Amino acid sequence: MTTVFLLMIYLGRAQQESSMMFADINRCKYFAARVMKQPANPQTKQRYTAICRPVEVDLSNPKVRVYRWKGKNMEGMTGGLSSLLSRAKSFIQDAVQQQRDVTKEKRAQTRQERKQELQEPQIKKEKVKPTDKDNFNTVIGMLNETNLRPEAKAGILGSIDVETGGTYDYTQKEDLEKKGDGLGPGYGLFMFDFMQPYYNKYLEDNNLTDSPRSQIDFTLKQIYEPKTSILGTPKAMELKKVLETGGVSEIAKSFNDIFEKGKFTDRRISSAQKIFEKNFKVKKQMGGMVDRDPYKRQPRFI
Repeated sequence: MTTVFLLMIYLGRAQQESSMMFADINRCKYFAARVMKQPANPQTKQRYTAICRPVEVDLSNPKVRVYRWKGKNMEGMTGGLSSLLSRAKSFIQDAVQQQRDVTKEKRAQTRQERKQELQEPQIKKEKVKPTDKDNFNTVIGMLNETNLRPEAKAGILGSIDVETGGTYDYTQKEDLEKKGDGLGPGYGLFMFDFMQPYYNKYLEDNNLTDSPRSQIDFTLKQIYEPKTSILGTPKAMELKKVLETGGVSEIAKSFNDIFEKGKFTDRRISSAQKIFEKNFKVKKQMGGMVDRDPYKRQPRFI
């Protein structure tokens, strides 16, 4: 048995196939150094590492090939390291060309997309603002999801009509000097003014966003939870009783006197009566009674 030096090559941590053996360790280290100067793999970014490992071989075995130097040439240099380096060079060239092709394709695609953008007219889609009728349908739909009496719903809607100027817009701002200036302190369906900080805290505590539903739920909470109402327990209980037993006109007046504390009580009552007649009043028709209230569910208030 004879001691020779096996050139072991790794790509990253993975050992590569190599059967080159050298009689001289210096020759083996020379080729190991040349291997490690190869550039990193362009796909994996891993680099080649090579070491010389001493091994025992039987030189009489015809399958064993050990490289020795004779003058300036090396015996048997027919398929070992040169073949490996040739394959590595070919692999790198193919990877570089593939990357160039991908880059070229992406650039062509980008140019085509830009060309289409320049050719196609840019159509701006404007957000359609809900109409007053849309807002009214939204608000009445949410009130119909409560177990309020039809008279109470109409009384509250009459007040919202006056407070928002007929827009039923939950983002409506109070006008101060002229219509549409939005300079007043009031905000929303019920024109919260001093209630605004309490409403904002209600949204924060319950992880809610401002919306028609949030404003309605907050308002009903002040009426149906008297012990914590910002109206005060006696006033909240008084308004709660009117909502549960009073007529449309009485509810519209009490809601304004206790909750809104606003002007134009007659207009609120008139609006509430019209809303009740059109949307809630039971009318007798041929074949029986028809209920104009399409919402039969009776869920909780909040």
